[in-house]
Amino acid sequence: MSNNARNNPGQENPPDLRLPSRPQTTRPGGQIVRNTTRTQVPGLPLPLPPAPRPPVPVPMQMAEFHDRAVVATTANLPPRPNTTTTSAQNCATWWTNLPPNCTYSMLFQSIRSIGAVSNAVLYPPTNRSPTTSAASVEFFHHESVERLFLADGRGEITISGYKPIILPNRRHPSLPTPLHGSRILRITGPAKIITIKSLRALLDEAGLKYHLDFTKSQGNVVEMGFASFRNQALRAREILERQKSREDLSYAEKGLWVLVGVSFGKDPCE
Repeated sequence: MSNNARNNPGQENPPDLRLPSRPQTTRPGGQIVRNTTRTQVPGLPLPLPPAPRPPVPVPMQMAEFHDRAVVATTANLPPRPNTTTTSAQNCATWWTNLPPNCTYSMLFQSIRSIGAVSNAVLYPPTNRSPTTSAASVEFFHHESVERLFLADGRGEITISGYKPIILPNRRHPSLPTPLHGSRILRITGPAKIITIKSLRALLDEAGLKYHLDFTKSQGNVVEMGFASFRNQALRAREILERQKSREDLSYAEKGLWVLVGVSFGKDPCE
């Protein structure tokens, strides 16, 4: 009998919560091996195993640094198509393997009767591609892209002996747009002020950056084929319209400019 039982007769001993000793076994040779099986304490639940550690996330700062590095190293490179995506309405195409001295006139001449072009940009040779040029060509309608690929499949698209490689430009896609104009500007007016030289001087003075496919002059009509509808032809039309309403023109000049008309012409690529 314990001391507590002797000092307090009639009171039961408290339960013994000590872990029971683990059984041991003796292997041949006298080696004692303990049983590592978990033993449950009476009245207490069996301890749960430790929860798995969550994966360590990648620091956001490193991801942002990587994105900035990619942008910095590719900022001066021309766009290239992303062949992992598709679009049934994409009107933009990407051209490679063009002549190193390719001009806008050469580029547009190769796609006559394909479809109206809304925008084209030529990229001269670079250190990565020192012997060929590249281009981005966008059309107003996707049907023009389909005609282009059919003609290219028949081997009809060539530029000065070079066979372009033409793909959908999925890095900078372009959706169909309503045809409310064209890259061709048609200017009519007195031959005294409406000439190719005077019109180009006027656009240059206004600070317009543009590239020309062709220029034509016949009588009192001048046609200018730009490389872009929205960025060049439309802006050139706005410049000429502002010229007509200038307040600082002399009375004689106002009498000439009031006779000037500016409209969009038909794209020879249609």
